Amino acid sequence: MKYFFTLLLYFFSLSCVVATGFPEIKIKLIPLAVNQQGYVLFATKSLKNPMGSNRIYRYDFGWLVVNKEGVWDEREAFHSSLSEEKDGFKYKQYDAGEINLQQPDKTLKELMEKYHFKADNKLKKESWVLAIKPHQTCFKGKCIERSLKQKTLGEVASTIVHTPIRSNFYYKGVALFHNIYETGRIDEVEKKEQGSSFDFEQEQIVFEGEKYPRRHPHSYIDGLILFDPDLKENNGLSNIYEHFTACRSSADKKTYTVKNVHWELCQSSEKVRIIHIAYSKKDTEYMELYYVENGKLTHAIESESGMNDGYWDVKYQIKDEKQVRIVSSLGHGKTEDDNWKPESILGMYKKRMQELNKIKNKK
Repeated sequence: MKYFFTLLLYFFSLSCVVATGFPEIKIKLIPLAVNQQGYVLFATKSLKNPMGSNRIYRYDFGWLVVNKEGVWDEREAFHSSLSEEKDGFKYKQYDAGEINLQQPDKTLKELMEKYHFKADNKLKKESWVLAIKPHQTCFKGKCIERSLKQKTLGEVASTIVHTPIRSNFYYKGVALFHNIYETGRIDEVEKKEQGSSFDFEQEQIVFEGEKYPRRHPHSYIDGLILFDPDLKENNGLSNIYEHFTACRSSADKKTYTVKNVHWELCQSSEKVRIIHIAYSKKDTEYMELYYVENGKLTHAIESESGMNDGYWDVKYQIKDEKQVRIVSSLGHGKTEDDNWKPESILGMYKKRMQELNKIKNKK
């Protein structure tokens, strides 16, 4: 009988709470600036309110920098509730996306300096939009079989594509989508599905020693797809970033950090292994990405960011681990040196594999 009244009290409390609002998750990404290297700066706002109670409304604000190569630099700024008048001005600024880049806070200033954003960077977006369908990506009117998941704050990946959806913002391989999922079970709201759903882990309520799952919230979540639209299907690089994205969000991913060099490794499919290496020297960020198929290195990407406020990257296609072809090169870097040879990437890869064996032997 005691257990019955406990449950009755619990569901009664839920009905009271629900009456004050909708259980929901809201995540908003507001594009602020871009640069020529393809980095996009977003202001972020998120609300997680699974119980629908105004009393526990809390907004988290922050910053996010991404690019098509998979850079994901997410920072917190401040927290606010609707009842906190002292944060009212900041809240309104963030909500409207009216952020003054000429007077950045400490965290924003660090990001702007690291990724070379300037206060007068104009927010540009491409003239076309991207449409996503299950197992298909449409780009400038051409559709190919390429399944790409969206990512939102915390690098949480989308789980289900309900409907085709067009991007609301796009720049150099960074596409932004507004996704809506309404269950239609509260206050006679019609069920609505637009774009993709995200599987956020549901918390549990502890009441009288018993655990009860929180109700699944409605969700209004902005998500990003990062990809390289300039790659052609016939150069073998069209899905390298898809495997890289899958690797970064994989539970089986292995990571190592040795002497300021960060490694990420995973088997993104039965045949494909991804090796991602990142490190910095002085004011320059370095990245190496190796794509190994059936045990052989077939593609690689190398980049440098920050040298003299510039950016450089080169994409390689490799045959039989002997013949190296440059698929594309962007910016100013080693490719401008007459003494530099594309085959040097093979030596770099061999050296990295020797380093990796030493790291594993020490574990």
